[in-house]
Amino acid sequence: GARDIQDYIGQVPGIVLQEGQYGDAGSRKITIRGVGPSEVATVSGNQTVGQFIGDIPMTDPYSNFVTPDLDPFDLETVEILKGPQGTYFGASALNGAIRYVPNKPELGHWSSRGFVERQVVRYGGAGQTYAGAVNTPLGDTMAFRASGVLQHSPGLIDNLRRDTEDADSRRKWSGRGALRWQPAERFDLTGMFLKQQARKNDLLDVDNNDEQFTNNSHAGPSRMTTGFQLASIDARYEFDDWGTVIFQSSRQEKSVDADVDAPLLLGSQGVREFRAYQSTKVSGSTNE
Repeated sequence: GARDIQDYIGQVPGIVLQEGQYGDAGSRKITIRGVGPSEVATVSGNQTVGQFIGDIPMTDPYSNFVTPDLDPFDLETVEILKGPQGTYFGASALNGAIRYVPNKPELGHWSSRGFVERQVVRYGGAGQTYAGAVNTPLGDTMAFRASGVLQHSPGLIDNLRRDTEDADSRRKWSGRGALRWQPAERFDLTGMFLKQQARKNDLLDVDNNDEQFTNNSHAGPSRMTTGFQLASIDARYEFDDWGTVIFQSSRQEKSVDADVDAPLLLGSQGVREFRAYQSTKVSGSTNE
């Protein structure tokens, strides 16, 4: 039943996820064994826990812009590695690493699977998750694998000023395609494209003391959409006597689009008509 990073981090002792007001856009703080980034580094500065898709770093070196939050469906493993991982992963894994390992296309084997899930929150709303994956061989030396997940997370907090129930609902989708070529037993080449987008319909918090899940401070909705896309190539050649040569190349792009109500942005209850709009994109490449 795990769908988000909050679900499986909670199953591992010694690691804590502090969820900020803006979700996966620059406000998450991950602590392993009591060691984590400072409050300043939560938004700008080096993180102490690296996040990786396969061996590809998804941690921004000088900020915490957008962090991956993959659904475990069609992943081989989700690894949480405690302690310094710099020897293998570099400086961004000073105190640990979270590694998402996708399933590779399988040669000579056709398969498909999927599921539908419905979640109901007490005193809140309801939402569905749909997922599917297919693996198709292309001759004897190639295979293609595609998967996708669409998740509607139910809301809980009612926006009284807008007369909207369960306004803080969330929609997240991801899609992945991978092509694998193995012309010889010792050579393996895999190309992958992965894209994910998440939208929080209202960045609300509870602003009362009467045990009700309500907010009466925001005249307008505060929406935020975050996403990333990753394209990568992984080539490996295995030698019998001394090891494996690995070449990896990747390019990623991250984006945040925000439409925020003034009281949330400024902490002011007196300004009602002001809104802030922000659209930011960053991109980068890695080769190793």
